[in-house]
Amino acid sequence: MDGQNNPLILLCEAMKTEEDNAKRYEVLVATNIMQKLHLDQQLNEAFKRHSYRFMYASPAVPANLFITSNQAYAGFVLEMCQQLDADNNMMIREVAAIEPEVEEVGCNYLDIKAYLIQPLADDNFVALEEIEWLDATLKERLFAQTDDVGVVSGVQSKPLRTYLMIDADSYSQCGLMWPLDMIEEVPVLCMYKGQAAIDLKDHAPYLIDMTLTAKAYSDTTQVPDFHRKYFKECWDKQVGIFIRSTASMAEVQQHFRKMTKIQAPEQAAVFFNYHDPQVLRFLLPFVREKLAYVTHWFALTSAATKQQTAISYLYLNQKGDAFIECQTNQTYQQLDNIKRVAFTLDHVYQQMAEAMFRAKMSAKVQAAVLHDYGHLSKKDDLQQTQFFTENFDYALSIGLKSELAIGQYVASCFIVEQQITGEILTENDYLFNQGVHENQVTQQLLENVLAANTQSAQGSA
Repeated sequence: MDGQNNPLILLCEAMKTEEDNAKRYEVLVATNIMQKLHLDQQLNEAFKRHSYRFMYASPAVPANLFITSNQAYAGFVLEMCQQLDADNNMMIREVAAIEPEVEEVGCNYLDIKAYLIQPLADDNFVALEEIEWLDATLKERLFAQTDDVGVVSGVQSKPLRTYLMIDADSYSQCGLMWPLDMIEEVPVLCMYKGQAAIDLKDHAPYLIDMTLTAKAYSDTTQVPDFHRKYFKECWDKQVGIFIRSTASMAEVQQHFRKMTKIQAPEQAAVFFNYHDPQVLRFLLPFVREKLAYVTHWFALTSAATKQQTAISYLYLNQKGDAFIECQTNQTYQQLDNIKRVAFTLDHVYQQMAEAMFRAKMSAKVQAAVLHDYGHLSKKDDLQQTQFFTENFDYALSIGLKSELAIGQYVASCFIVEQQITGEILTENDYLFNQGVHENQVTQQLLENVLAANTQSAQGSA
């Protein structure tokens, strides 16, 4: 059956270019273009002509199949298909506005738990098949068929599956050279489709099915090499997030493709790196108070059964000594009637971006100071982390902006093992007032502290 007799139908989301807010609309598309590879690009151009900003499209399916599973749109689809011809190969029709969010106060619809990670035991006298390759608790929460995850309407009818979401850039930075799109040991799907999947294959996020068989769960010799390499090279670098659900890989891919773009304040739609643990760390506190957002992120609707299916998320915490598991505390009967809303980060996008930038700069400064001056402090790792955080924040509060100036100030505090405030900054405040660059001011401070430390060491000797 060709495109003239049975066109392809897509259900899309879009925003109107003349509207400043982040309101989204459901838009039906009928087309007799049968080549799917460049379809997203053609959709984007068509939406622009109709004054929309294209955000997302469901998989293109023949009209007869679409009507079978979407009876509410049958009349629209038939009318649009009749208008298609050789000169007009794509019809667009807005069918509904996605409701704006409703403000909720004092609610918490998520359970977020931290589980400590224990060092692996000595395996010198353990049978090969029993040698542990992963912390026992992490292994259980990631790969076991637990009772409290993946329940649909109170019944766990299908086995839980484990998926890893990771972007190609982060993966390659872990030193694993084999491209994600060429891995054959485990199922892999790119989260982009069409031309974007080709043009951005070295940067795109990928969905990887990490589900273990019962035999591999109990016999470590059956664990795929990809699993071992990931947990050895990537996990402690906080790369990627895990998703647990009874949904199929195709359903999970389809669900999360809706999240790949988001409307940023005063900008066009941007790619959203929700699969970065640092992003998820800021996202969850924002999501947990809005039931519609919880539905958006934690309830996957199966295209086949139309039932809600559970999703839970797992990722490594910032310190690296525990992993975080997050799932909703709502039943899926409660979520089933919640209408989707346009998901935006208007309220937290800037704060999240700034916080992520600060976190990365803070980690970089800490690593540099420890490398150069770590031998001058007796603080343990936990004390050092707290100390660096406090002094990094104080450096920002007194107006330091450059990474070098902040680093030199924090290094000075680290050497004297206390926050430098008050009289000790008087001379440097004077230099600030004379218009001397902050890099020179903090360099002078660091030189003074190092000189004083040397004199003190010589005196005690």
